Amino acid sequence: MDVTGSLLFGSTLLSGAALWAFVRERRHTFLQSRVIAATNSGVLVTDASVPRHPIIEANPAFRLLTGYAESEVLGQSTHFLNGAHTDRTAIEKIGLALQDSRACRVTVRHYRKNGTPFWNEVTLSPVKNRAGTVIQFIWVMNDVTQRQQAEEALKYTHDPSHLLAELMTEAILVIGEDNRIVYINAAGIRLLGATSPEQLIGNPLAAILPPDRQEAARQRLQHLRSAGDPRTCYEERFVCLDSHTLHKVVPVMVSASPVLWKGKASVLLRLSHTSPHIPVDTTLEDHKAHLQSAQAIAHLGSWEWNILDQTELWSDEQCRIFGYEPGSLTPTYETFKSALHPDDRDRVLAAVENALQFDAPYDVDCRIIRPSKDIRFVRCRGMVTRNETHQPIRMSGTVQDLTDYRLIEEIAKERDLQFQLVVESAPNGILLTSEDGTITLANATLEKIFGYGHGELIGHSVDILVPDEFKSSHTDQRRSFFSSPVSRPMGAGREFLARRKNGTEISVEIGLAPLRTSTGVHVLATIVDISARKALDELLGEKDALNQAVLDSLTAEVAVLDQTGQITAVNTAWRQFGQTIAGEAAPISPGHNYLVSLQNAAQGGDTTAQSALEGIEAVRTGTRNRFSLEYPCQTPTEARWFAMTVMPLHGPWDGLVVTHEEISARKQAEQEREHLLTQTQHLQKMQAIGTLAGGIAHEFNNSLTAVLGFSELALKAISKDHKVRRHLDQIIAAGRKSRDLVHQLLTFSQQGRHLKRPLSLHILIKESLKLLRPLVPSWVHLNERIHVPTPPVSADSSQMHQMLLNLVENALHAMQKTGGTLTVALEEIQVAQLRVGPQARLEPGAYARLMVQDTGEGMPPDIQERIFDPFFTTKDLGTGRGMGLAVVHGIITAHGGTIFVDSASGTGTTVEVYLPIIPTQNTTSVSPNAEEPLPQGHECVLFVDDEESLARFGGEMLESLGYYAVVRMSASEALQAFRMAPQRFDLLITDVTMPNMSGIALAKDCRLLRPDLPIILCSGSEHTLSAEAKQVQGLTKYVLKPLLLQDVARTIRQVLDQAASETPSAHQRYRELARELVEEHDAISPSR
Repeated sequence: MDVTGSLLFGSTLLSGAALWAFVRERRHTFLQSRVIAATNSGVLVTDASVPRHPIIEANPAFRLLTGYAESEVLGQSTHFLNGAHTDRTAIEKIGLALQDSRACRVTVRHYRKNGTPFWNEVTLSPVKNRAGTVIQFIWVMNDVTQRQQAEEALKYTHDPSHLLAELMTEAILVIGEDNRIVYINAAGIRLLGATSPEQLIGNPLAAILPPDRQEAARQRLQHLRSAGDPRTCYEERFVCLDSHTLHKVVPVMVSASPVLWKGKASVLLRLSHTSPHIPVDTTLEDHKAHLQSAQAIAHLGSWEWNILDQTELWSDEQCRIFGYEPGSLTPTYETFKSALHPDDRDRVLAAVENALQFDAPYDVDCRIIRPSKDIRFVRCRGMVTRNETHQPIRMSGTVQDLTDYRLIEEIAKERDLQFQLVVESAPNGILLTSEDGTITLANATLEKIFGYGHGELIGHSVDILVPDEFKSSHTDQRRSFFSSPVSRPMGAGREFLARRKNGTEISVEIGLAPLRTSTGVHVLATIVDISARKALDELLGEKDALNQAVLDSLTAEVAVLDQTGQITAVNTAWRQFGQTIAGEAAPISPGHNYLVSLQNAAQGGDTTAQSALEGIEAVRTGTRNRFSLEYPCQTPTEARWFAMTVMPLHGPWDGLVVTHEEISARKQAEQEREHLLTQTQHLQKMQAIGTLAGGIAHEFNNSLTAVLGFSELALKAISKDHKVRRHLDQIIAAGRKSRDLVHQLLTFSQQGRHLKRPLSLHILIKESLKLLRPLVPSWVHLNERIHVPTPPVSADSSQMHQMLLNLVENALHAMQKTGGTLTVALEEIQVAQLRVGPQARLEPGAYARLMVQDTGEGMPPDIQERIFDPFFTTKDLGTGRGMGLAVVHGIITAHGGTIFVDSASGTGTTVEVYLPIIPTQNTTSVSPNAEEPLPQGHECVLFVDDEESLARFGGEMLESLGYYAVVRMSASEALQAFRMAPQRFDLLITDVTMPNMSGIALAKDCRLLRPDLPIILCSGSEHTLSAEAKQVQGLTKYVLKPLLLQDVARTIRQVLDQAASETPSAHQRYRELARELVEEHDAISPSR
């Protein structure tokens, strides 16, 4: 009893430790779920033990971020977040991280449930168990759309040189290396009569010069580039593009100098409008005419006021300034006073009185009101003439119309305010320094970056922003820059360390641009603090303001059409797209008419082109704001899918923007998703069938156990020559056949369980062909060549059924139209030499070769190369998923086998499958003979089954074998009997599935009382047995129903002999004494 007590205490201690570990794990999982649910970031948890990593948990923040409900997410992979513009590179990074079980962080464009895209920063972290195996992945997601948009906006910020050029009143043109116009400012557009920069940019300079001046201009530009002259001035004539003044020639003075524009050598032309010289005449009338003309040009009128009679004399221009026709009135001082603006009248008259009394300067700006009620700004100047007594007798002067100047001044102020606003609101720091390094301008962003107050940097040396260790080299670099001032935009190699006001150093990115002003050359520096984004993979590159550069930066294929359908601009992706689709001479490049190309294709029967024409016409006429079309396209190498989008450009009639974008990946993802859904539904159906089949098998096997068991017991009681013996043999044979049928039903239903075991392939194939024979149509002859049994192979029976089913289905489909012969052959083969095929490699050795041959259509070589690719199919749309041979190839590869395919068009197809044979052991095992005597014994066996017939069969079977049988029909009764005398029983045989208390629970309770008790578990379902029997520790054997007398007898003897060899002799003697006492008790009271 001391030993038993120790065993019971140890068992209790182990159970307590296991319970504590379970509670701790549950608590950890609960806390983890609470933390994930409380975080503000979107969090997903995926199962790493499944290849597609299904989602097993999604927190509320993720559902709020994406708009998906929890039921729509759980069980799915994260691919549903991808869309048309999701970067394939980011997807591949995530896939590699999952494959390598490592952490990663990517920024990827994902899509919400409503279809809106957003930039998602995904942080992937693996979760490992104590053994170091990755069991889960944690996905942390944050919406970084605003940050991404801000970074993208930085790439397209206009350079300061552009802004300064736009503010200049002189016309500015930049001519590139190919003598084409690459830039023109607003003043140049007005001077040349254009309406937009697009009319001039990209055209040759010769297009706006008279024919007789084109060659001279070309030679002058060539000489300027080769000679390296800093500047040259000359007169030139340009052709005005204004439709109202067509072919008008504008004379200008040109100042030309070489510059570096966007990193390329260019020539800057500054144009000043000139007027023809005015000849001079010596006559007084000519002088007067020229004076009036000069006054009119300068808007400067002259006047004279006779103070004594209050009369005035006005020049013609003076009259026009005040709104009168020359000679239409006799002006007086009252005329002048009445024209003054009421708000300015007192100030002007006071200035007149001061001039009259104190000879104060009469120079005042004021407003006048013309008879037409329009207001003009004027400047009045004059001087007083006095007589001998110093009395004022006359006052004369000028009035200049400043209205245009005031407007220009207001515009200049507005431009200045705009410039200040642009500089101050710029997301980059802007710094302007003189040649000696003095800071003359610093915007608020720069002051914030370096920690200075407003205006605190002005007047200081730029060295205040340079760390001490770089100050000497920075001075040399500044001198080098001013010796050859060229633009140095931001990008690779422009990263430096800078010093803030508090002495800390930060990483900055600097772009430099020379700025020539009247006070000399300055350097305009744009500075970005990159400390917070140094981990980003890409730095800001050179910014190009030209439309072509913007187009080329787009990954989509983009073309711009005018009103007639003429292609005016395309990007690089469009050119590559055109070459891929239509070859090198594709008529969809600039200069060609896109609509004409579509019309030609539509006339040839292309329905896609016809749909595109109708959509473009709807957008062009304004009936639709946008048109989209998805279409397949067969390229020279493969079939691809594209999405076409048409949008208006500045309104329905100003042009169109046409984009094409490849969506093959999205289409394939949709097909894969549809296949996965179908496969999931199929698995769910098969699981339901498996559950139903398991229940049927349990009940059916119970009945078969009674039939076969009592038949075998009756067979032992009858002599060999008795007539009834033949009837019993037929009953046993039919029962065994029914048992095999139940086993096949379970095999086909358990699709998800892949358990390799020694398998007689010839038996499985014969059984499978019996089930598949009804699928073979009458016009196909089935030729079965399986004559000799093959040695066993290590394989999963359900997967072997699946492999044969897929091969037969493919063969039948190949003969669907023509009919023919389907041959299925199996044989053992010895491969002596290495065999290598296009997609297979067979090492020497012993194999079981399965051949499936048809006489159907066959396959050409290009089709054979892709037959194992997932989703590749030659069947009609809707009749095949392209997964048959891919699944076969996966099954054979998983079993260490090889597959060869030999086919040709018109001759049929032969598929050979090689599976390695299990090596035979050196010792030959003797198979049990049914005629041999069954092993017997005298031990006490507790037999438990809730079926009365099975319980009765068990008792009689054990007694016929010499054992002392104790039979109970419920687990609770059996446990009660066992508790009364645990040492009495040598073996427990129990059914697994019983009401109230299962056989597994009975076995565990008995093991608590007797840890060394051998147990045999019986079940009618292999799935139930293997799933639940793992819970029972110790010496345990498993027997599938129906119970056959020979199998049960040998199993009982094997278990008892093994238990006897493992049990100490003292314990064995103790159990024998206990059993003798119980048997004596049973002799007195035989009730069992």
